[in-house]
Amino acid sequence: FHEAHSSILHSHAFFREIGEGDSSMEMNLCSNAVSEAHVLAGDIIFDLSNKPKGMYFLAQGVGIYFHSCSPPIGTAREDKNATIVGHQSSILPSLFPKKVRSRLDVHMLQTIVECGEHLAEPALWVSSWRHQGQLPATLDARTVLVSTDQLFKVLQDYARAFADAILYARCFVKEMNNL
Repeated sequence: FHEAHSSILHSHAFFREIGEGDSSMEMNLCSNAVSEAHVLAGDIIFDLSNKPKGMYFLAQGVGIYFHSCSPPIGTAREDKNATIVGHQSSILPSLFPKKVRSRLDVHMLQTIVECGEHLAEPALWVSSWRHQGQLPATLDARTVLVSTDQLFKVLQDYARAFADAILYARCFVKEMNNL
């Protein structure tokens, strides 16, 4: 469990840094703050109506993040693959059931999210942050969630990692405010 999740978390610089700094903290983090979910093609991983639970990593599969902001804040790859789509897009009918398509606004940006990428990072650092779009799985997928609440419960027992998290959060929020 720890080894599988730590390799996914290490794709993000913050988690790699604190994990390499304290392996017992990383083991505790993977056991208590990280959960895994298997989703089927068309399942919604998160959308605008969900209260953010934390930061998501796509461990297996592909998703398309539909969002109205540009660039999509908190994605691993800001807007490199973002394109505008609407209900007439040929990709929507083939990939998503009607109930999913009906929840998408007429004009949204789409960003393809691939294995190893992350989304919703602001949920970890900004208490008032809300999801900016919808992430349906386009293929059967496996997601890893770092829970905001559980992350800080774990980190409070590790002074160095907790201090690093505070510094990182301050820098992250500063960068968000500069967008």
